[in-house]
Amino acid sequence: VAFAWGFFRVNSFADAMVIFSRLGQDWNIDAIQALAKAVGKEEFILSWILIAVLYLADWVSERKDLWTSLKNCCLPVRWVVYYAALLTIILFGVYGKTGTFIYFQF
Repeated sequence: VAFAWGFFRVNSFADAMVIFSRLGQDWNIDAIQALAKAVGKEEFILSWILIAVLYLADWVSERKDLWTSLKNCCLPVRWVVYYAALLTIILFGVYGKTGTFIYFQF
């Protein structure tokens, strides 16, 4: 799915191939610092932490079924996980910003 996103915003297949061929080249630390400054240091760090949590959850789910483990947990632990998920959605959700739905352009 992530690979397919590379084709959504390009003008041609050749443009997509150029982008994919250059993904691992010429990492510019100044550009990364500019990005961190543009979005804010806290949001930049939080983004990297949440990406790491996502990779960790994916890694664990390859070895163990998380939903079955959660179902077999005691009730208080399950509800802590449910409330943590709900709180995360409430705290990090984007509210009041309306924009065009990305799929309307296709």
